[in-house]
Amino acid sequence: MNRWNNILASLALALPLVAVSAPALAAGGVWLQPQALPAGARATLQQAVNVEKLRNPSAFEAVAQIKGCTLAGYSQSRLGQPLCGRELRVGKSEWLLPLLSALALQEPRGADGHVPYATAEEKHAFAVGAIEAVGLLRDSRAREVLHAAFAAATSQQMADNAAEALGRLGGDRELGTLVSASRSGSTLVAALRGLGECKRIEAAKAIAAGLSAAKTPAHVAAWANAAGRVASSWAWQAIARQTPSRIAEAQDVRTVAARSLAEALVVTTDADAVEELVQSLQMTEYAGAPALLAELRSKADAAGQARLALASQRFADYVKRK
Repeated sequence: MNRWNNILASLALALPLVAVSAPALAAGGVWLQPQALPAGARATLQQAVNVEKLRNPSAFEAVAQIKGCTLAGYSQSRLGQPLCGRELRVGKSEWLLPLLSALALQEPRGADGHVPYATAEEKHAFAVGAIEAVGLLRDSRAREVLHAAFAAATSQQMADNAAEALGRLGGDRELGTLVSASRSGSTLVAALRGLGECKRIEAAKAIAAGLSAAKTPAHVAAWANAAGRVASSWAWQAIARQTPSRIAEAQDVRTVAARSLAEALVVTTDADAVEELVQSLQMTEYAGAPALLAELRSKADAAGQARLALASQRFADYVKRK
């Protein structure tokens, strides 16, 4: 178990995994029952799915024929467990509505009767992969399904994938849901994964506030990880290339995140938490980091000065290697 997994394990927040049994196809989707979606949203989705089935029936058939979550598909794999996220990502936007239908309207079944899972564990793995694939598309048509999936999550993996999908959508509603969830111990880990994917200044400020208020080393590390991801230089460079009007916001996000991480280094003594803070600061590649760390060193005690000096050297080495 690596350092980050140790941090997550120490939080002891994982939701229970679903039990393994043989499920029957039922009304509703793989993951959501009819009542999980507002009536209007369900009707709108059903109408869109009906149209798409006429336009592109092969996409629905392809989703139903996924093999990675069936025993025949994964029994010979290296991990030997149901995984189909990679397969479900293949269809990209062409599979959005088939995946939403599978999750929320009707469990998938091929023309030959094939169902892409047999046990509850396999069904759960299919749903987890479908949520991941849908989230990567950043399509607002998935909004209601993703919010419902997050609310109905019964495992940490499902909660994490749904939260990340909400963060990638990144609207005000998604931000509000994730910030609210970050205030609860049972949903903190997933919420932080989502906030880290929510590339906007409001998310960075919420993370900075959470990091400043964190009381335990594990919580400091979790908030620090989110700060590094929300301010990731690599991610913001891609955003700026696609949307030049967001260049100023990119700088603001990295400034907010870098300051919160540097300030946390002044008072954090736990070695794992300090390491997460340093690595997350590196992720920002914030040009003002050396000056910021120097400023804070003048106000810190001897131990804090040592941590800040270490962070400054590590940051300089990291930038040189880029």
